[in-house]
Amino acid sequence: MENSIVLKQVRFLAVVIFAGVQNIGIREIVTKKTMNKLEVEKFKNSSLWRRTLRPEKLRQQPSCETCHIKGKLTEASAVEFIIKLEDGGDRFDYSNMISLCKRCQIIKTAEANRNR
Repeated sequence: MENSIVLKQVRFLAVVIFAGVQNIGIREIVTKKTMNKLEVEKFKNSSLWRRTLRPEKLRQQPSCETCHIKGKLTEASAVEFIIKLEDGGDRFDYSNMISLCKRCQIIKTAEANRNR
């Protein structure tokens, strides 16, 4: 229960920091459901993503989650969103993020591009 409260506080602080960096209102970030490609690119290049959210996900799950399902142990080097931000995925929800090795990231990206 206590971890859940801390996670919510961290998520809120991340929203506040991101809003300040992007010079937009917190309500706009919290209520907005989808992002266009430019907004996604801007977010993935932000220090909030590169220095806080992505490293925290890799700390929580340092091995590739796809390889783990297959019974392999591979170090993760990338973090992807399960539900893409363009499709309304939550950028601050760690359960919407998946840790991947380089090989699995390439496969996931290729499959996603094929389906678009």
